[in-house]
Amino acid sequence: MTARTVIFAATALLVAAPTAAPAQYAAAKYGQQGPFQITMINEGGKFSRCAADINGPGGMMRIAWFAVDRTYWVSIPGHAYKGLAPQLKIGLDGAQGEIVAGNGNVQRPGTKLSNQMVDAIMKAKSSIEIDYDGVRFKWLTQGVDMTNVFVAMENCVNKNTGR
Repeated sequence: MTARTVIFAATALLVAAPTAAPAQYAAAKYGQQGPFQITMINEGGKFSRCAADINGPGGMMRIAWFAVDRTYWVSIPGHAYKGLAPQLKIGLDGAQGEIVAGNGNVQRPGTKLSNQMVDAIMKAKSSIEIDYDGVRFKWLTQGVDMTNVFVAMENCVNKNTGR
């Protein structure tokens, strides 16, 4: 075997060797509740969460229910914040909002929702408004029963986790 053959064989092995796959993100439509698309999301090749996505003039808002710890999160379109401690002010149906701590993610700012906030969102009839660092986003719920939106997310998670 010549040195040239050994180098060729070694190069072929390096090219064919499996490499670590990057974190895989995949989303698929699971259902629809009024203007909310219920989306099933996989990350790293396995099921992660289900979400209710709604589009508005400023972009997409996502309410997600995570399978691992059964927590709800809300995220909004990316926005580079100016303040030191990003906060979101979540208002419903035109009422004054509740201020909650943001996660500081520039791509999709968001926050974990308290049980009280989830209950309040379930009662929303016309809109969800979120102020983030001086930028106001508004999504019209079109009168959809928000309880049905949350039930659809939970059904999606339960189906994909076998619960």
